[in-house]
Amino acid sequence: MMSIARKLVPGLVSLVLFSIAPCQGRADDSGQNQVIKIGALDDARPFVWLDETTQHYLGFLWAVCTEAVHRAGYQFDATTVTSEMRSGFLGTGKGDYDLLCDPTTITIERMRNFEDDGKASDLSFSPIVFVANSSFMEQARGGTRIGEGGHISSARTSTCDEVLGKQKREEEAKAKANEGAKTNDGVKTNDGVGATEARNYWYDTLFENLTVTLRRPDMSKVPDVDYQIWGYVDGTTIGDILHRLYPRPEEKRICLKSFASYKEAAEEFCKGRLSRFFGDVDIIKAALDAYRGRADVKCPADLSSSANGAYEPYAFVLSSKNVRAFPERFTLALYGMFEDGTIERLFKGHFPDNTQKSQYLSTLFAINSIPAGVRPAAVNPGHDP
Repeated sequence: MMSIARKLVPGLVSLVLFSIAPCQGRADDSGQNQVIKIGALDDARPFVWLDETTQHYLGFLWAVCTEAVHRAGYQFDATTVTSEMRSGFLGTGKGDYDLLCDPTTITIERMRNFEDDGKASDLSFSPIVFVANSSFMEQARGGTRIGEGGHISSARTSTCDEVLGKQKREEEAKAKANEGAKTNDGVKTNDGVGATEARNYWYDTLFENLTVTLRRPDMSKVPDVDYQIWGYVDGTTIGDILHRLYPRPEEKRICLKSFASYKEAAEEFCKGRLSRFFGDVDIIKAALDAYRGRADVKCPADLSSSANGAYEPYAFVLSSKNVRAFPERFTLALYGMFEDGTIERLFKGHFPDNTQKSQYLSTLFAINSIPAGVRPAAVNPGHDP
């Protein structure tokens, strides 16, 4: 059985100060005319995203992984993966991709799952290619908010399902009221149907509340309290961390809400339905900027004062299921890109000019720049390396 240490050395080399010698491709895999199936998220700016106009993928990690695929001697075909499909692939290998080209965090649990007796034994991590900072953006103090800033008033004993359900009902009520206002203003001619529905909704709600109150006033009723709604994207490690830290979040007056994409979470945040938006800081900023451009809104947001957040080492996920030698060839090509300065050049080309690499990222780039060396036949036997 292949040991976990042997299988995971490529992904961990950035964390230890020793060099490795990646193996050459197996004889049964020349690489010529073989097509690598790449799966990628479509909204993880600035790392990888799908341009809606050209239908081409863009981003720093996209440039890195496609260049490494070409250097390894392969062609590629790309397809979009959703967060659900991505989780399934990481958990069981289901999806038949040869390369997952997106910001995937290396964790010990995922490493164990990629071992021989795991559920996704055909998968392995590439070398670490980026060190990110996971934190959160929160509603700006004093800013112009579209909604209520992600705070919902509910009974002290409420569950998060009840709190989120109340938020949904309030949003629906606002939508109906706005529709009725449009009708009355002459924006929409519908014989007043929208206004009638809105009035009926409010009358019914008022009647229910009055009925409860008039039956028997409860003088011992505890006043409602505010709950914060925190959002994150499905399949991210920050979501796992939040659920581990807050197994019963309602006790802390917090409710956690997951989203299928950064695009959806950004819209909810900008509409004031989230008080905090958790994830990779660079991706969150890009998602908020994209929504501001689409909706033409300000969406003021502040980066958490505790912006150090969580250490997130990103790597690509490789599969040997279809093309056995691909992971080794890809890894060798990737190290060559660090060594010849290609990774540094791509970083400067995809991040703003004022973006400074963190100390972690600078160290990572330096460690991964393994010297090219010389061929074994040319080594002087008497020379100590």
